[in-house]
Parts: sequence; C-alpha cells; structure tokens
Amino acid sequence: MLSRRNLLRAGLAAGAAISMGSFPAFAASKTKGKLGLQLYSLRTECGKGTKEAREMIEAVAKIGYQGVEFYGMGFDGNSKAITGTFGMTAKEIKSLLGDLGIEFCGCHTGLPLDGQEDWFNAMVEFHHTVGNKFLICPGMGGYTESLKNCKEAADKYNALAKKFAKEDLFIGYHAHGGDAVQLEGKTAWEQFFKLTDKEVIQQMDIGNFLGGGGDPFALIEEFPGRTRTAHIKEHGGPAGAAVGEGTVDWDKAMALCSSTGGTEWYVVEQESWGDRSPLDSVKACYEFLTKFDGKNFDLKK
Repeated sequence: MLSRRNLLRAGLAAGAAISMGSFPAFAASKTKGKLGLQLYSLRTECGKGTKEAREMIEAVAKIGYQGVEFYGMGFDGNSKAITGTFGMTAKEIKSLLGDLGIEFCGCHTGLPLDGQEDWFNAMVEFHHTVGNKFLICPGMGGYTESLKNCKEAADKYNALAKKFAKEDLFIGYHAHGGDAVQLEGKTAWEQFFKLTDKEVIQQMDIGNFLGGGGDPFALIEEFPGRTRTAHIKEHGGPAGAAVGEGTVDWDKAMALCSSTGGTEWYVVEQESWGDRSPLDSVKACYEFLTKFDGKNFDLKK
C-alpha cells in the first residue's frame, strides 16, 4: 500500500506543481456548499481493486456524503490514460456516482509544469466526463526554499491556468504543515498565494496547517473567495481523532469558510483511525458535521 508521501511523489512524477490563471474575479460572499470525502480516508480498501473501491464509494454515499474526491491521479504517457481511478473509466465513474446520487467533487493530482498536450487533453476529457471542475495539487517541493522559487512556481501556475480556464476547469494547491514555514517574514503559503492570480484555489487543510504551526483561519480571511474547496481534518485529541474530537474550533472554521472562503466543497480527509475501522471513522466525522447541516451545506436526507 502506497504511503501518503509516496502517493504525493507519484502524483508529481510528471513534473513540479502548477496552479491557476485568470478568471473573472470572485467576490467573497455567504455561500452554502456540499460535504464530500477524500477517498484516501478509505485507502486500505479502495487500494485493493475496482470491486472494493466501488463498495467503499457506495458506503460513503449511504452514510450521507454528497461527493467523493479521488487521490493519486496521474497520467500514463504510453496509454494516454488517466490513472488513479481504481480501474474504472470516466464513463463508469460517472455512471456509478450518478446511480448513487453523489458527485465527483475533486481530485488530487500531479500537474506538469510544461502543460504537455497529451496530459492536458486527457485531463480535460476525463474531468468533463465525470463532471469535476477542481484539480488540486497535493504537494509542491522546492517552492518554500526561497522567494525566487516561490515566484517561479507561481508564474508557472498562472501560465498553465490560462489553458484550463478556457475549459472551465480550476486548479489549486493543497495545504500541508510544511507550507506554514516562514519565508521572508510570511508563511510560504501566504507568499505563494499573494503571487498567484486571485482565482487560484487554496485548498486549506485545517488540521495539516495547524500541525505545521500555522494559522489557517487567518489565511482563509486574507484570501477571500479562494478557499473554494477545504479539507476538514482534526488536529490534536486522541490518536485517530475524528472531526470534532480534537482541538479545532470547528464553529469558527466552518463560519469562515462559508462567510469569507467561498467554500463549495467541505472535504473530510481522515488519515488515521485509532481503534475504529476507516469506514466507522469517516462515519463519525459525518455524524459530527451534521451540526452544520443547513448552515454550510444541505445534506441529503
């Protein structure tokens, strides 16, 4: 089973990460989104094969989640096919999710800096088919080392984003603890998003950023309208703490996402499970988050 770190490396093997470009400006306003699950939370089962992945997605829908986010997505240059789909084609995924009444709410994928045409065309076709619009890079090495590196990465994000903009696809960057390191007086995350276009999506991961000593709340506020997809992950508490069992002020986090972040998808990612099974763990997260039903999202009954 691939570790999270190895999955990030595999996803980025085609090249360093890129991000978004010019879109009509988004204004921060009160929004109501939907509740999704990052399938990495169920990797021990999803990673076994197509049958198990389908069963887990069906279970996620039964719990009440409104969407799923795929992980480890990549591109096979030989077959020209998208990888990280648990052996399913785009049409098969669309059919499965449609039957379950849930959505493809995003993916974590490596994003080549050169925007190679085969990769770009395959990505566009796949994500148009499944109905996804958020392509999120899960990790970007090197940009935290200097402001020069940060600017070079931001320039490449913006350039490639212009191509995706024409296809109504949105590219973003996902937070880890390392993004909270200081880079000339500000966090690397802050420097990067100050250098990228306003529409570049920041997928703030609340637990990750707190784990790195950063303040995710301040950065949601600093970049209004740009947290269009957020990762809901606990920080502190017992081993394997589900959302609501640690130290995060979720009332504050969810209110900020809704009022300032412009959050469309609240995506639970549960990386460890304690004494629970992975499925029981994500169910516990869901049950806690029902307190925000009607505020941040309208859960299907």
